[in-house]
Amino acid sequence: MFRYALICSLVLLSLNSCDREKEALPAYLHLDSFALTTESFQGNNIHLLKGVQVLVNNRFMGSFPLPCDIPVIVEGDAKVQIQAMVLENGSASVFKPFVNTTIIDTTLNFSPLKTTSISAIPIKYRANAEVVWVEDFEDLGSTLIPNSENNVFDTQYVAQTDFSLDGKFNHSTNALYSRIQATDSFKYYDLRSFSYFGGFPINGTAIMMEFDVKGSDVVQLGLQRKSSSGEEYVPYIEVYPSPDKWKRFYVNLAYEIAGQPASNEYRFVYTVYRQKDNPRVAEIYLDNIRLTYLK
Repeated sequence: MFRYALICSLVLLSLNSCDREKEALPAYLHLDSFALTTESFQGNNIHLLKGVQVLVNNRFMGSFPLPCDIPVIVEGDAKVQIQAMVLENGSASVFKPFVNTTIIDTTLNFSPLKTTSISAIPIKYRANAEVVWVEDFEDLGSTLIPNSENNVFDTQYVAQTDFSLDGKFNHSTNALYSRIQATDSFKYYDLRSFSYFGGFPINGTAIMMEFDVKGSDVVQLGLQRKSSSGEEYVPYIEVYPSPDKWKRFYVNLAYEIAGQPASNEYRFVYTVYRQKDNPRVAEIYLDNIRLTYLK
């Protein structure tokens, strides 16, 4: 009986060893970057889509910063789905799916230890993405205006400047330039959207404000909320100084708008602050504003 048990154990060990020898070798999926295509009413194709969420044959592979190499245990044709991700609300490391853009759904062929690559992942805004506000200042006008009570109309205008975002999209652009002189008595001023916007979803659906900023001082994005009981200013997010390079922000406004009455309307306010005891001129550039949500 003992001999029989020993023989069975040896057979099982041998089979397990064979299984290990036959373990599948991984293939690799290399993803480099996104290539955004837009319609004329959606604004330009500038973006900072720096992360991906990937499924292979409906199996969740994970979330990854770009560029990335993802090991996959698959051979031959496989269904691959790719969702763009962004650093939301100023986070330096936490990616969230950018649901207002399409999910890439394609078939790729894989071979063990070989790399299958997509160098420029094609992406666009979804057909049901409502584009509420676009402002790139290219027509020399502006739908972002000073609050009249600040009396600072001579401190902001559309100016031509160099633009580069994360080493890409290098070109000369028109942007809204704002300035507070060191001798000015005021320490801040507001730039607000010309119009109120309404009809936003209040169920938690992402409401994404995109914008690019470069400047020596703090910029705060807030909401001027108009309801049946009056108006109220709600500060939302602060952008810290970036005097030497452009930064792009994806701000999800749903955290404020969700749960509010559906009849509310909103103006969006960029407040420029000069840092306390700053002897220098405070200079801020804003560009490429886009506000979207899914209908």
